[in-house]
Amino acid sequence: MTIVINCAKVDSNLAILTASDLLDSTFHDFRVYFEEVGAGGGRLEEWLNDDDRFVLSSSWPGFGDGSAYVLFMPAGIRLIRFTLEAMVMALEDSRTAVLRILVPGGRQSLECWASNFVLECESPRTAEEESRRGDLERWVPGASLGIYQAGETIPKQFVRRGVAGNHLLEVEVFEKKNDAVNDRTKAEIDELKREVRRLRSELGARASEKRALFHLFSRRRQSKAVRFLWRSLR
Repeated sequence: MTIVINCAKVDSNLAILTASDLLDSTFHDFRVYFEEVGAGGGRLEEWLNDDDRFVLSSSWPGFGDGSAYVLFMPAGIRLIRFTLEAMVMALEDSRTAVLRILVPGGRQSLECWASNFVLECESPRTAEEESRRGDLERWVPGASLGIYQAGETIPKQFVRRGVAGNHLLEVEVFEKKNDAVNDRTKAEIDELKREVRRLRSELGARASEKRALFHLFSRRRQSKAVRFLWRSLR
């Protein structure tokens, strides 16, 4: 795997945090290119000087560098030990050309491409078009991979091994300049929010009802009818 880290307008300490997470990864077959390293890059170079997998002095050569996968990410992204492993599993186990990973609070999304797919296309731009046309892109929440922004809390509920494809998002892309589409989309989202609130309210009321019945039945001798009623409510 090749990892291209964009360090533009980012403190070098954030790049060091990202690099430290990569060093702690269970997946070690990678080469990292730091792009647009600004002031303070000397400290980053000194810190990684003994590991030739990290490159600061030259730019990424492109998809023909021999790597099966290429991950693009901004500096300051934090990873758990199984993140890279989960990405590779997702790209191997599903009909996917690219994983697009959304991280709350991040400057941009992460992208992990299957290099062979890009090389088969005429250009990276063509690969973008073909991945969307062929339904070969997968949008994944960063939390499902243990990815989070520096300074944020690690998403503990997802700190485990697993395939990223198990945590997919449905993402609808629409034209922001089209007011009619915007209004319709907003109305649909509002309706979904109302439905979620209604379902949560019903579940909460049902839970309260079950607790009340349990306390009531626990004070009385449970006849067969009472036990049957209780089982039906569980």
